[in-house]
Amino acid sequence: MWFSQLKTKLFNMREIDWVENLKELLIKELPGESNLIIETKRKLPYACEIKAYDENWKIKENKLQLIYFETDLLIYEKTDLIKPRVVLEAKLKDATTHDTITYSQKAFNHKFITPYLRYGLIIGNKKTSLSGKLFRHGQNFDFIFKTNGYELSKSELEELTCLVKKEVEISRQIERIAYESKSRNKEGYDVLVRNLKTKSLN
Repeated sequence: MWFSQLKTKLFNMREIDWVENLKELLIKELPGESNLIIETKRKLPYACEIKAYDENWKIKENKLQLIYFETDLLIYEKTDLIKPRVVLEAKLKDATTHDTITYSQKAFNHKFITPYLRYGLIIGNKKTSLSGKLFRHGQNFDFIFKTNGYELSKSELEELTCLVKKEVEISRQIERIAYESKSRNKEGYDVLVRNLKTKSLN
């Protein structure tokens, strides 16, 4: 009886419920990262509009407007400041070409406002491998991850957890490069390479 109920629940699982389950899994897997908070449906600014300037070309009070998009899952760092680190947009079974283009543009907009933000797409219960359209149309994603079922296998959960931790560190490094470049004590770089990595978990 319980197995039949579980099958029915999984078969009828909504995307929002799947993302909530994903959030709970990641919270359990990242206990040592006490300053990282994971939330679903958190809105992030994707555009900034300046309505007017004063006579010295400075922004007038109340004339700066932020416009927000909702994210499926956001991992952010909270100390005395809040810093968005990683966004996961989610789809179940597959992402159409339209989905991919839409999410990729959303990633571009969010990263334009928060340059150190890392952005990924996760597709749950996808029985086939990632397709070429995701690569062609998802050029603004920093990573794409898929699971074979609604429930993540042990290897999938380990890989996703490792990926999230790595992306958080990359976000911190990009922030340092972007905003500490004028510091006298900065770490210097001579080469920057954006790597492409593929992996099969089967």
